[in-house]
Amino acid sequence: PTPPLRMTVEPQTSAIRPFVVCAVLRDCTLGERAYNSFLDLQEDLHRNIARRRTLVAIGTHDLDTLSPPFRYTARPPKEIR
Repeated sequence: PTPPLRMTVEPQTSAIRPFVVCAVLRDCTLGERAYNSFLDLQEDLHRNIARRRTLVAIGTHDLDTLSPPFRYTARPPKEIR
């Protein structure tokens, strides 16, 4: 079995975004059309339900290109590269 992954939420982030949800999809392959459709849906959610990302931010990442530890942190826009 694969060991569980953990997301650490920085204290200052909790004040801005009090809820964090993470999901890992395994053994799931998306073709180009399905992947693009998924990204379109994500953008629609950002624009509408998330009110242009003021309420919710959704990230999609290829877990094969990342490694723990995973941290959810907030920074002023000028500090983001």
